[in-house]
Amino acid sequence: MKTDAAVRSGHSQDMAACAAIVIARNHTVRRLEVDGRYRNRGTGLVLVAKAKGEFLDSIQLWSFQQNISAQRFDNRQGFQTIHKTDGDNAKALPDYLLALRR
Repeated sequence: MKTDAAVRSGHSQDMAACAAIVIARNHTVRRLEVDGRYRNRGTGLVLVAKAKGEFLDSIQLWSFQQNISAQRFDNRQGFQTIHKTDGDNAKALPDYLLALRR
């Protein structure tokens, strides 16, 4: 199962225009990104709600440790850090794996 969603002001739109979420079969969010023009308007909340609706038991996502605003957002949504790396990814940047369990 794979879900792609895009939102702008609560309505589906062109994914390249504002925001994207892609969820892989293993319940891991592969990409959660909101264009800066649409941040702090509830767009990320809509995308996380889409993920929550798709998977009933748990959701996981990776985020870079340097992305402080993403960390705050993830924590407010109830995600908890379950693993950290020193940069074992394509960008060689320290990151962490978060999980949201119900």
